[in-house]
Amino acid sequence: MSKFLIRRFIFLFATILFTSLIVFFITQYLPGDVARVILGREAGEAQLEALRVKLGLNDPLTTQYLRWLGSFFTGDWGIAFSTNTAIKPLVLGRFRNSMMLAALTLVIAVPVSVGLRLPERPQRSGVRHRVWREPADQDASRVCESCGPRVPASA
Repeated sequence: MSKFLIRRFIFLFATILFTSLIVFFITQYLPGDVARVILGREAGEAQLEALRVKLGLNDPLTTQYLRWLGSFFTGDWGIAFSTNTAIKPLVLGRFRNSMMLAALTLVIAVPVSVGLRLPERPQRSGVRHRVWREPADQDASRVCESCGPRVPASA
């Protein structure tokens, strides 16, 4: 069991790291200049260059990523330029609500999915009659099971 948990945590860490790499590099290749967005159209070239140096935008992408990752793990998540407030309290303030929603989803989804799958369990004899076409109730439960997680968040 401990090997399984260790392996799962390694895969979890690798997935998070890979996802952060993808998100970081995609945002770096978006069109536009971050300094121009922050300072506006009226900013001079000297002001833009000073902000680029201050934010480290002239550094290589690997250096920017490692700095960003280090800042994240040390708790410095940066400043939202639109509101001029720290990002970490904004995210953590919404995290509690997200976890409550996830818990409520589990409380509803697990009993429903177990209830839909119970009629499909093998009989006491241990022999399950295999047929080419499964009964309609099994098809319906599989459709509900596969479509449930794909409902958009705005629904």
